[in-house]
Amino acid sequence: MTETSDATPRPLAEVVLYAEFDLTKGSTLRTSYPTPFTHYSPEFFADTMLPEGVHNREEDFTIFFLNRHNAHKPLTDGSPATESKETSSDSNDSETTAAEEKQSQKDPLQAFMYCLSVVRTTHDTAARRGAKVTAVALCSTHKSCFALKDVLNLAVLKIVGAQSEEESSKVLRELFDVVNAVDISGVRGLSNMERRLLKRTISSTGRASANREDAKTLEKALFFRAQALWDEMPIPLQFKLCSTDDQHDDGTLTQLLQLFGDQTMVLFNAVLTGARVIMMGYNRPAGEVCNFVLATSSLVCPPLFGLIHRQYPYVTYANLTDLGFLSTPGFIAGVTNPMFKTKREWWDVLCDISTGEVFVSSPVEKEDYDTADRNFVLEVLDGVSAGYDEEWVRCMFEEYTRTNVVDIALEKMGVDLKRHIRSLQGDMIVLDDSLVEKIYADFATLLQTE
Repeated sequence: MTETSDATPRPLAEVVLYAEFDLTKGSTLRTSYPTPFTHYSPEFFADTMLPEGVHNREEDFTIFFLNRHNAHKPLTDGSPATESKETSSDSNDSETTAAEEKQSQKDPLQAFMYCLSVVRTTHDTAARRGAKVTAVALCSTHKSCFALKDVLNLAVLKIVGAQSEEESSKVLRELFDVVNAVDISGVRGLSNMERRLLKRTISSTGRASANREDAKTLEKALFFRAQALWDEMPIPLQFKLCSTDDQHDDGTLTQLLQLFGDQTMVLFNAVLTGARVIMMGYNRPAGEVCNFVLATSSLVCPPLFGLIHRQYPYVTYANLTDLGFLSTPGFIAGVTNPMFKTKREWWDVLCDISTGEVFVSSPVEKEDYDTADRNFVLEVLDGVSAGYDEEWVRCMFEEYTRTNVVDIALEKMGVDLKRHIRSLQGDMIVLDDSLVEKIYADFATLLQTE
């Protein structure tokens, strides 16, 4: 899941998809270029690309992940490898033969993928019901693909204006070529040392970026800028450099705090302890729901990692067989259907984006750490009110998480801290010992300096 590799890197676009709503067939996947995914059903892509209620708004987007079980298994070319074939709900338990496993490791479509879908409702008197609902998606092994939303928007507009299926397919081929022509050579994952130095600079200044010249200079250093070129029309792009694999540019802690206030700490503890979390946005854009799900990563990552494997930015209630995420320990799922709120046995914490309320399925007793949580979140909220930016907020939660995990470990006499770190990552991820050592080293350093 890295942006660069010692070997030849994967292209920015692996597959591009085109779906639309058909009055007789429902949500339908029309085209997959240059090749279809054989281990996911067309219905999965169609339902995910065309979110519920999209006909009520002109545009929206969804984010989803493929082959999530393979998020931390590198291939020889630097791409994530596969563990087993999956169904559309990521819940297939069937065994694969050794030959199939060996073959899947060579198949780039089995790698962990980030997927972005842009959907548009176009009012057309010639269309049945007076509107067309069209979506285009991009599947990539690069997290930086999320910066290509404007390119996908243009592709949707071109497909809407197409007069035939052949023209639509041509647009999809052009999209594939345009995306893969983008120069992302400057998009790289910062080393741990670089990222820590940058974070330390941000947190130590405690800056309000709105009126600080040095803050603006630092802000420029956080991004790599490039452009896509389609029919000689330049489309400016920018890629953030200091985020980890689990952090997302569009999912911000600032928005999370502004909506849920001090209740954010209920969500923080739910994510930290692996509780089942639902983000519900009834009558809200699916893209907004996706962003809130992605924002939960920055509550605890870093210093922890691997949260992405249990995030489902958008899931639908339309197909009850597509609810495989419920079997994922500690899932964090985004929904727009209010039916999820009534299924209290499915979740431990539900955050209502429409009202700013946080619900807990089973009341919990107040603990001593509640005071520390409240003092911390009030300090962060004060900083947000004063104009401190997203990077400062993320730094605050990173340090608080590190301290919190160490305190938990120290309260348990004789606890194996490394084992404790592993337990916080969830049951589904296969942890690399070297990564655990890095987290442990951070905790050990913190203990020695306090």
